[in-house]
Amino acid sequence: MYNAGRTAVREGLRILEHSDLITVRKGCEGGSFVREVDSSAVSRSFIDVIHRRQITMENFVDVKIGVEKLAIGSAMARNYA
Repeated sequence: MYNAGRTAVREGLRILEHSDLITVRKGCEGGSFVREVDSSAVSRSFIDVIHRRQITMENFVDVKIGVEKLAIGSAMARNYA
C-alpha cells in the first residue's frame, strides 16, 4: 500500500520500540502494539529527530499542527458524542 520494503518497516518498528512508543511481542499472539500514551516518550522522539537534523523545523511545525488538529477533532467528538 505504501510501497515500503520489509527492511524499512522493520527499522521503523525498531525505532518506535526503542523510543518506548510500541511493544513488540514474539510468538503466535505476538505483534507490534502501541503502548499507553506517554507524552514524555513522544517529546523525546521529536527532540531526537530534530537534534539528528532528520527533519527541518518547517516540517516539524507541519507535523505539530497536524497532530494538534487530530487531537482537537478527537476531543470535540468525545464532548459531542
